[in-house]
Amino acid sequence: GAARASVGRFDDALVAYKRAIKIDPTMAIVYTNVGDIQAYGFGRPAIAIPWYEAAVDRDPGDPTHPAYLAYTNQELGRDTEAERWTAQTLGMGAGNAWSNFVLALHYLARGEEKTARHHAEKAAALDPQYLFLMRDFDLRKGDYSAARARYATSFPHLLTRELQTLNDRDAL
Repeated sequence: GAARASVGRFDDALVAYKRAIKIDPTMAIVYTNVGDIQAYGFGRPAIAIPWYEAAVDRDPGDPTHPAYLAYTNQELGRDTEAERWTAQTLGMGAGNAWSNFVLALHYLARGEEKTARHHAEKAAALDPQYLFLMRDFDLRKGDYSAARARYATSFPHLLTRELQTLNDRDAL
């Protein structure tokens, strides 16, 4: 179908995003989206960094943008930069689901499970898409019923006997 015809057309997406930047160069999300294409479409996370930085410059109060920089720098092994952007994300308060997800991953990588769990709980409460982090905490403790109960609450359709139509959020 039409949706499949557009999958993987990263060059076309970049053209459209660059056109959007010409129309409104202040719209931060466009820079984040270009960064995402570079990092995850083309597998060039280092090239994504300046795009995420441009998003921060345009919308410095949104914790999403420094969280992208914390995450990408951590993935690249740039610990000092990851710490800097993590601190900036934390300085913005409670944040949103994405920023709490990134913070949870950051603290997990550092072995700080209590702080990681705190951010994982926030992320899952704000968006059940991030429930898998809490599930993983339950599974590491061997508490399989707690993990299942989380999914029963947030994704009850996954536990029915009838064959379900699944979406990308169900895959986590």
